[in-house]
Amino acid sequence: MQASKSVTVAVTCYPVRGPPGRQWSEGRGRVTQSSVVARKDSPRKLQIVEQAGSLFQHRGFHQVSMDDIAQAVGLRGPALYRHFRSKHELLARVVLEQITICLDVAEAAAGSGGSPRQRLERFIGDLARLALDRDEIMLWRRERRRLDETAQIEFRLRARRLEACASAVLRDVRTDLDDSEVKLVSWALLSTFAHTQGFRRAADSAGGRQRGWGVLVQMATAVAFCDLSATRSRGKGSAARDYVPLGRRERILETTTRLFDDRGFVEVSIEDIAAESDTAIATIYQYFENKASLLYTILNRGIEGVNYATTHLLAGVESDDVVIDALIGNYIDLAMGPHRRMFGIFDEELMALPEQQRAALLLAHRGHIDEWVGALQRVRPGLTVFEARARARTATGVASDIAQTAHLREQPSTPAALTAILSAIVRG
Repeated sequence: MQASKSVTVAVTCYPVRGPPGRQWSEGRGRVTQSSVVARKDSPRKLQIVEQAGSLFQHRGFHQVSMDDIAQAVGLRGPALYRHFRSKHELLARVVLEQITICLDVAEAAAGSGGSPRQRLERFIGDLARLALDRDEIMLWRRERRRLDETAQIEFRLRARRLEACASAVLRDVRTDLDDSEVKLVSWALLSTFAHTQGFRRAADSAGGRQRGWGVLVQMATAVAFCDLSATRSRGKGSAARDYVPLGRRERILETTTRLFDDRGFVEVSIEDIAAESDTAIATIYQYFENKASLLYTILNRGIEGVNYATTHLLAGVESDDVVIDALIGNYIDLAMGPHRRMFGIFDEELMALPEQQRAALLLAHRGHIDEWVGALQRVRPGLTVFEARARARTATGVASDIAQTAHLREQPSTPAALTAILSAIVRG
């Protein structure tokens, strides 16, 4: 692939950092790699970007103020505005920089020498190092829709290029896959590195950074070489229809879930919920104290539902190896069906809740992951808790990511292909 290929679009460009020795030139109407050296950012500006990315990652965009960022870098609030005019401009800088760094890794691998297998190994190895070095490198997955319209255009350009580069690297190795399969496996491969928050700290206490890198590489390699041949003969799934409950409380919750998923928690008001659910505002307050209580109810009953469905399912399973298959199938069914919106809201909006409620939900979620960890360790006794947990979290995260991506979710063969991908992650 030629990394210098231009894409025409009318945009106002945000500067981003590329790798050492290479700069990005981004004028109006073009996004192209260039050897022209752009004016470098000051150390203070780079410090602001780094600290903002860390705060956004750990606390959520809407829970971080410009004053918080200024305090983190030792500035007074007004001084921060000399570097960035608004928090949204700063978010655009952080998010576009992060996806560009991922794109740089993909382009470097696609354009490198060696065999197709060596290019794939370089791609996977470099992404694993990046994920371990920077907890927030995949922040763009969670916060991308908070970008303004101009930044959204640039983000989509980079996302399409990242997908194209990842697909090019994979296609040279997996000549047995058709284009739709290459696209699905490429996104699953990228998603493998998107669930590593706290992974570095856990790796350091479980054998060191190199051990953590090895686990990431093993999982990503298993995804890249997963066998999809058996999935092509399976029956095709059918799209689930939206259902509007008849009971008032359930109708309010179903409508709120759809609105939070479509627009985001902050952008939805009680008035919006009332209008969309054909319910009086006073009636909503009869059931829920405020908008945050609606969010907590949606997430709490969703996660408890996952745990209940899992416990009910596993009660009739005879062998541990079949338990793993049951866990995979159950989670895919939920992610692609009734819990899809809830999974997306959990990923993007959990930070909007008070700390005590967040902790309760994370504990309930951990209970589900523990079922995976126990099953994996029973089947593979030599597997450490660290590695079993990493495989379980990655498998469930990949399923949720694919389910949230419309053009992948809508492919009838996706559920069967996801079964093979998740099996590769936990067993590979």
